[in-house]
Amino acid sequence: MTTDAGPFKHVLACIAPSPHAREVAAEAGRLASACGSKLTFIHAGREGDEVRRIVADALPGTDAEVVERDGAPERVILSEAARQGADLIFAGALQSDPLLRGIVGSLARRLARHAERSVYLSIHQFPPDRLVRTLVVGIDVDERSARLMRDMAAFARLAGVLALHVVYEFDPHAPGATGPGQEREQHERMRAASERFRVADFLGTINLEGLPVRVTCLSGRDYVETMRFAEEQRADLLAVAAPPRRLGLLDRFFGHPTDTILQRFPCSILLHRSRRAPPPAGGGGG
Repeated sequence: MTTDAGPFKHVLACIAPSPHAREVAAEAGRLASACGSKLTFIHAGREGDEVRRIVADALPGTDAEVVERDGAPERVILSEAARQGADLIFAGALQSDPLLRGIVGSLARRLARHAERSVYLSIHQFPPDRLVRTLVVGIDVDERSARLMRDMAAFARLAGVLALHVVYEFDPHAPGATGPGQEREQHERMRAASERFRVADFLGTINLEGLPVRVTCLSGRDYVETMRFAEEQRADLLAVAAPPRRLGLLDRFFGHPTDTILQRFPCSILLHRSRRAPPPAGGGGG
């Protein structure tokens, strides 16, 4: 089996007193341990002593640092991630936003929309035998997805995943669809075959040696079918490439594909931003 360097060098885990705080801390510890990452906890508030007790209880015998900062949580977390050079922010999240948060979104989702680094949002699924059993990676055929696949292949090896599903969505109707009936059906079949070859060529540039990979091409758009597929597979984690800019309020109203995922998770989510990519350009707040 090929040995890969861990995809994340420094995990910054968000922690606050809550019913799931211990589980969040434990999963952050499992993630950092699997990836060989440095682990730092960040708490925005003045409950540092309580948070340290939670971390010590969840991760006995470890010396994970707990940083306490005053200020607005989103600003504190993003600032600390930049200051420490963390390449992954880890946070617990609800599977769907409560109605009263429908406009501004929860803190976890705001981090996902605005961070300049990868964000892992956990909905407290804890496989008993390993960090991730089933990993679904939603791709496009572009450089961002190539960086995503390289990191997720490394992650899959380190985490010992049992199933790695690579999912590609394509629109069978565009471009060049003909009229209704048999001609259209023939066009759609030809388009599907063409896309499968395209994805195969793309994945041929990624080292997937020894991994339990299954590739699926789905007719659809905007990650809708990818999310349905993740639910059907009872995935533990869905990873996609994050957009190259911050997501703003208009993206929520106009249905940006990434925001489609953030409305309701099919499982825990990883929005991937490569360390080799330039920081996203500024965008509207949301």
